[in-house]
This record gives sequence, C-alpha cells and structure tokens, in this order.
Amino acid sequence: MRMAVLSFFAFFSMLEAYEFHDLDYLDQRVTKKQIEKRLTFLVKDRQLEAYYSLTDQCFSLHASLEDKLLNKVEYSLALASDEVSKPQIKKDLKGVKIALDPGHIGGKWKAYEKRFIALIDPDTQKKLSFNEPQMAYQVAEILKGLLEEKGAEVLITKKGEDAAVYEWDFKQWLAMAHPQAEEDSYAAFFRTEYNVLDMQARADKINAFRPDLCLIIHFNADIPTSSELGKQGFAEDNYSLVFVPGAFMIGELNTSAKRVEFARLALTCDLEESISFSEICLKNLVEDLGVPALVDSPLAPTYITKASIQIEPGVYARNLFMARMVHSPLCYGEALIQNHLEEARKLSSLEEEGSSCSARVRLVAKSYFNSIVQYFCN
Repeated sequence: MRMAVLSFFAFFSMLEAYEFHDLDYLDQRVTKKQIEKRLTFLVKDRQLEAYYSLTDQCFSLHASLEDKLLNKVEYSLALASDEVSKPQIKKDLKGVKIALDPGHIGGKWKAYEKRFIALIDPDTQKKLSFNEPQMAYQVAEILKGLLEEKGAEVLITKKGEDAAVYEWDFKQWLAMAHPQAEEDSYAAFFRTEYNVLDMQARADKINAFRPDLCLIIHFNADIPTSSELGKQGFAEDNYSLVFVPGAFMIGELNTSAKRVEFARLALTCDLEESISFSEICLKNLVEDLGVPALVDSPLAPTYITKASIQIEPGVYARNLFMARMVHSPLCYGEALIQNHLEEARKLSSLEEEGSSCSARVRLVAKSYFNSIVQYFCN
C-alpha cells in the first residue's frame, strides 16, 4: 500500500510535464499573422492579454500583469517574417496514428457520474435506457476496426466501458485519498477529483502515442434546470456540436502549466487543423444522423454563451480539459441529444436480441470514420 500511495502522489508531478522549451523548435517558424488569427479563438476575455505580448518580432508569455508591466518575460519565441510551408497531406491512412478517447467511465461507476438515461416513453410506456460511456466505447471499438482495415494504427485510451485510464480504480483511489469518506460523498469525489486524474491519464497516454489525429467521443444531453442526468425529462431540441481547444477565460492562465498549453495552441497548427477536422465531423454528423447543428437560440446551453467562442454554427472553441491537454489536432464530438424523445427511442432500440449496440451508435461510428478518411485523403 505504501508504494501505491507514493505512486498516487507522484502522479501530480506529471501535470506540468510539458514545458516551454518543448516549443523551441518553432523559433522563427511562426508569423505574427498566424498567431493573431489563433488568438481570436483562444482568448474569451480580454483581461487575459495581461499574460502575453505579441510584436512583429516575438511572442512572449508573462506570469502576471505586474510582470508584463515590468517587461519580465516567462517565455519568448522569435517570429518568422513569412509563413513556413506546410507538409503535404497524406492520401491514405496507412501508418497514420489515430487516438480514440471514449468519454466517461461506465459500468459499475456510471451512477457516480450520472451519465445514463432512464426514461419512460410517454406513448408506449416502454423503458428507454442506455448510457453514454457504453455507447462511446462502442463507437471507439467500431471505429478502430474500420480504421485498421485502412492501415491506420489506432489507440483506444480505455480497455473497456467501465475501465478508467488512471492506474487505480475509483475505490482504490478513494481508500488512499479520502479513507474517511462517507458513501453519500462518493459521487462528488468521483466528479471533482477522480475524473481530473483520469482525464490527465488519458491525455498522457494519448500524447505518449504521438497521434496524427485524436477523436474524443461523447454523446450530449440537455439537462433541464435543477435536474440530474438519469432523472430528467425529455429535451425540446435535438442537435449535434463539436468542440476544439480555445476560449480561455479569467483564471485559466494563472499557472505555468496552463500558459504552456496556451502557448502551444498559439504557436502550432493544432488549432486550425482541429477546426478543419471538426468542421468535417460536424457536417457528416448532420447529414448522416439527420440532426441539425446547434444554432444560436434561447435553448442553447449556457456553456455555449458563457464559455465558448463560435467558429461556425455547431463548431465551438472551448477550454475543456481534454481539448487543452491533448497535443494533436482533435475533435471533441458531442453527437446528438440523448434525452430527446425520438433520439432516445433510436438509441434504446438494439440491433438484435442479446445485442448491446444500437444501429444509431453504428451510424455515429461510420460518420466519424468517413470524416477521418476525408480529413486525410481529400
């Protein structure tokens, strides 16, 4: 147990493993114009300008407004006068490395995160029951098979729908971190602490794989005010949306680790490539599922208006943990609204007796597969 505890606390040293000097290879390879364009999607609040400076000659980071006023630089990179040409895009998937991250932890743990649907069809009184972690993992497994047939090398971060990526399962971690915890507090610890550790482990695993592309797989739900997922009513709208990194807000550049990731997104092509891939994913989801993209409306979730920057309808920059920490082009997909009545009927309708997968889930996987092929091969 002592070794386990040491391993648990040693994990936190990994949180700042990516450092400013890892960006040194971009010296004189990025232009001011490129950075300016990226900053329009990276900065949600103008007060964050306290943490960076941009001139014709260099891009600099500062640890605070006081440091900026004193011209104290935390990191600086010289800029190029002309844009460096991009490498030629591949025309097939042979040898391409693709990471798939099916969201959340299901199975016996799903009740702690409340990522499940359990509703009654008002017309038939039939139970509509399914859960997001299982569906996301099914999408990843189907996609892996399709992609490997095309010669891609594929990583799925998890080894099962109920598996965490973090080295200790929730109960093992809880015994080390909160040995006196009462059962009624388990869900809060799971969501606010254990999930963060698991997401960091996912990002570390993906980054060690060094993928050419990453797909983060989620299904959305529209939760009425004062309701809990799993107990809520039916959503009024059905829509799909996708996220890319960006929209940093107040308090989100207050550590060196966060500023490193901000600098990476400002200096590399990861952001615009994420946008390109995510636009393809959304277009295909809309066409294949027959579900529209989210558009501005009074029913739009508050995280869209308060914490996101719209790139186009249905495509948003948002500073989600996984979007920020994965070091490759990515799409954070939120396909459809699970608790929309017609959608819930489709998702709960299994392909055949004894099957755990719906035709709807297979369609989502096929849509993402076509998107990946289009991104690399068109």
